[in-house]
Amino acid sequence: MGNCAYCGFEGKLTREHIIPDWYDSANSADEGEIFVEKAPDKIVKSDPKVKDVCATCNNVVLGQLDDYGKSLYDKYFCHPVYGKERKKIQVDRRRLIRWLLKVAFNSARANKADLHVLNGYAKDIINDGLCDDVILFCSTVAPSLEDGGGWKAAHRQDASSSIPPNAFRVGVFRLPEVDFYRWSFRYVYIDSFAFYLAIPQRGVELNEERKHVIKIMTKGSEFGVRVLSGTIDTKPPRYHAANVTINHLANFPSTYGVVEDPWVVLSNKGNVDILHYAIMREDIEKEDFSGVLSFIDQQLVTREALMSSLGKVEFSVYGYESDSRDLWEIEEVRRFLAVLNGQRPYWLVFQGAEPGWTQVLLFCLCRLKKESYGFELTHKEDLKGLMNQWFSGLNEISNRLAISYELNKQLSDRFGEHVKLMRV
Repeated sequence: MGNCAYCGFEGKLTREHIIPDWYDSANSADEGEIFVEKAPDKIVKSDPKVKDVCATCNNVVLGQLDDYGKSLYDKYFCHPVYGKERKKIQVDRRRLIRWLLKVAFNSARANKADLHVLNGYAKDIINDGLCDDVILFCSTVAPSLEDGGGWKAAHRQDASSSIPPNAFRVGVFRLPEVDFYRWSFRYVYIDSFAFYLAIPQRGVELNEERKHVIKIMTKGSEFGVRVLSGTIDTKPPRYHAANVTINHLANFPSTYGVVEDPWVVLSNKGNVDILHYAIMREDIEKEDFSGVLSFIDQQLVTREALMSSLGKVEFSVYGYESDSRDLWEIEEVRRFLAVLNGQRPYWLVFQGAEPGWTQVLLFCLCRLKKESYGFELTHKEDLKGLMNQWFSGLNEISNRLAISYELNKQLSDRFGEHVKLMRV
């Protein structure tokens, strides 16, 4: 028993597929294996489901939406769109958006992401809501052809030797200069068709941001054409299947064995909770930032690496154990950390559960004086400036690598608790 994620009523809950069960997962490139980012090994055999939908919503309303999605698949989506081809398809725009929202909402709940936005659309999905606030774009992906010099978009005459984009994939994208706190950006790839949904938070005035989102997506050729009516007249494919696959592999290289990263593997399997990096005294005295910068950048190079390190890194300064001074009293340490902080102000991304490194940074980067009862900040604006810088750094990485609002808030709250414990 529990409350249904769609209607909100309490009752017996059933399993609902994220990827509709009519879609033949055996057509995917991995012969029935499915990529699930939240799974420990990410590549799983069984298709993912959510377990919070009542039987009425699942079997009646959502089932009808899936039937509509299947009708579009049988008529349009299952047919490859080759290079230089345009496709004109007829859809019921409202039903299409509701179905895509349903797929995105199921995926988001499985990942516990963007729910502060998507929960506001649950009733519209099942009640034939207008969903007019949702911005929808559509593009196409061509099959790929290997010609000895690399991969390229296949044309219809190459059909017999081409590799079609046979995959149903749901994921997240971001747009520059758009506050992800107030938007959810979701894509749904269905073979040759790619749909991009920009979903604004309900109850918030977003007219100016909406104009900005539409402008960016209209200019961004990867998003294709905006869906404003029942006719979608697509542009010729800008990408082909190999492009999409390579981009996915690049974001999860360790999962697919492209790059061996023991930390990523151990972290994903839950075998290790903390990654430690010691900043050595000799590097501080030589003002050599190469080691720590390389380490930080390595954690930010892919979404996979970041998710493995998020909230799990402990930094420390090593080599001053015999020095009677506190680290914040050592000028070369303060100077080194000030320069490092200016170059990579991403500490909130990595901060572990313990406040030790937060304390070191605040003490070394703020002006203090020692009192009999402890320490006192002599310039309160130092702390305010660091907090603004670090929250901006967290938001920058969250936007760049599609970290959810929920994880961002969790890390923000953790930092707040660290500051309270220190009573600065």
